[in-house]
Amino acid sequence: FGPGLLQAVSSEFLVAASGDTRSIYKAASAVLGNDIYLSSDVVRVQRNKQGVIVTIRQKRESFTIKAKKLVVAIPQTIENMRAFDLSVTERKLFSKFSAFGYVAGIADIPGLDVSLQNVGIMTPAKTPMIPGSNAYLSSGSPNQFLLGVAFDNTEYTVADSKSLIRKELTTLARVGAVSTDAAKRVTFPYISNHVPYDLHVTGEDIAKGFYTELLELEGYLNTYWTGAAFAGHNSGLIWKWNDGTVLPALKKDLGI
Repeated sequence: FGPGLLQAVSSEFLVAASGDTRSIYKAASAVLGNDIYLSSDVVRVQRNKQGVIVTIRQKRESFTIKAKKLVVAIPQTIENMRAFDLSVTERKLFSKFSAFGYVAGIADIPGLDVSLQNVGIMTPAKTPMIPGSNAYLSSGSPNQFLLGVAFDNTEYTVADSKSLIRKELTTLARVGAVSTDAAKRVTFPYISNHVPYDLHVTGEDIAKGFYTELLELEGYLNTYWTGAAFAGHNSGLIWKWNDGTVLPALKKDLGI
């Protein structure tokens, strides 16, 4: 966790006024109208001092978008950037990123009626062991619990996360925390893979000025970068980053 997220935990989180994060995307959709290309693939991104040209494919049809500026919010991994005409500096920086894995969802655990917090009794900060879940938090619906499963790499599957949950439930059953058949009866009404999660670099790279160089990319080749790698894994922090860094730089360069 970065300092921004820790500060939010100790004070308050920035959330959508409606209480529904989706309302923000719906509002943006209403403004953009037909200029949204959902479920499309980026084929090629060309950038220079004059502007950007982005070629995308949607439902077997190709579109070319010409613009003065480009904002990129996807995780900045080399794999995700394969359609981009990366500069030597961009490629050098993005290739240093490593990632963790994270699977989030809802588990239906018959017979469990309390939330459970995973605490690592052998870890320095009592954080859960990885790979492992962070907690089983009541969703407010009977038997349904919010959960997250962390992995220390990206080489795993959603099936691996389900197996890990069943293994934990078997352990909990031995001490009477859940029913003896919980591991067999658990189902997953909703579960999704959030890989790559928490892009990070080594302490040595940080000491050598990695993040200083990363931030200097803002505006370079008419491209502006945002997302968790720049602000932290919290929607509110990313919104603050956009409002405080990306938008001012973008407007300044556009002369507005």
